[in-house]
Amino acid sequence: MSQAAERWDLSYTQNRELSWLAFDQRVLEEAADPSVPLMERLRFLSIFTSNLDEFFMVRVGSLTDLALVAPNARENKGGFSPAEQLRRIYAAVVPLVRQRDQVYRELMEALAEHGVADIPYKELKNGEREYVRAWYREAMRPLLMPQIIDPSHPFPHLKNKTLYAAALLREGDKRRLGIVGVPDVVPPILPLPARPGAFVRTEDILAHHLRKIFKIYQIEEQAVVSVTRNADISYDEAMDQEDLDLRAQMTKLLRQRERLAPVRLEMQGEAPALQAMLLRRLRLTAEQSYVCTCPLVLKYASWTVWTAPSFTRPTRRHIPPGWTGRCPCGSRSASGTCCCSIPTTPCSRFWTCCARAPRTRRWCPFR
Repeated sequence: MSQAAERWDLSYTQNRELSWLAFDQRVLEEAADPSVPLMERLRFLSIFTSNLDEFFMVRVGSLTDLALVAPNARENKGGFSPAEQLRRIYAAVVPLVRQRDQVYRELMEALAEHGVADIPYKELKNGEREYVRAWYREAMRPLLMPQIIDPSHPFPHLKNKTLYAAALLREGDKRRLGIVGVPDVVPPILPLPARPGAFVRTEDILAHHLRKIFKIYQIEEQAVVSVTRNADISYDEAMDQEDLDLRAQMTKLLRQRERLAPVRLEMQGEAPALQAMLLRRLRLTAEQSYVCTCPLVLKYASWTVWTAPSFTRPTRRHIPPGWTGRCPCGSRSASGTCCCSIPTTPCSRFWTCCARAPRTRRWCPFR
């Protein structure tokens, strides 16, 4: 038993990392709430994804380092060692990823009624397919750098949170790994002019053309993958020196951050043999890999819904049902800038805090 468990009753406290995942689950629940406007639900889903990425880069990254330098250290909230915390985190993320896939499917079905649709490449019509092919030849293909990994070509460095189209290739009785990165300069989605609001994701276009890129090989499995790397950089006491060039030092640290060890592998699409090969190359375990159907990057979600002219623009704030338009803290109405118009559902503690507030806008701490 740890010293923390001997000194305090840990049944009243919760591990910090698991508590953070519980918070992010509440963000995901907002995306699943049908009473929330569709635009806000899509934004909440994007926020959940970016929050989870940052969680793995910083908190899981720091725990990974701690498990190497102090494997017997135990935190004082749950009494877990770094390895125990990592195992619980990996297990807790699995249902969140499954729920995100379900929420994304439901959102796409609801948005399709307003003309916003994520069209798979294989479902494009003839004219649309020619348009996408022409865009691929002119704007994307010249920027591609395919790589084949074999004994004479080492495994490349996969940048943090960059999308790659990976394929398991076969030539005779030999297996090879093919990887093509999605260029950073191309947009994440390609709108279809014939159908306002409909779009094709860039990684889907690249994945469809893998057979032409690796045309001399037979593709057994393929998937869109993304690697999350440890981004927890430690503070160096040498940075306190007065004659230090802080800008140059931070540039050096950020470059080192890009080369840190991977902590997670994400895959869009089932490819067990390809997954096993990537895990072995990245030196990750199976519990550090997550397979999903939702897009791995959702940064475009905040403006996608406005591409459809038939979509009715909802209010930018989610007003709770039964709102009278008057703030308990004496501020402006719900249509103005007010602490009570933040996008959340009402809770008794929040309303009690506002009811006891002085009748002045200057006091409000939520502004």
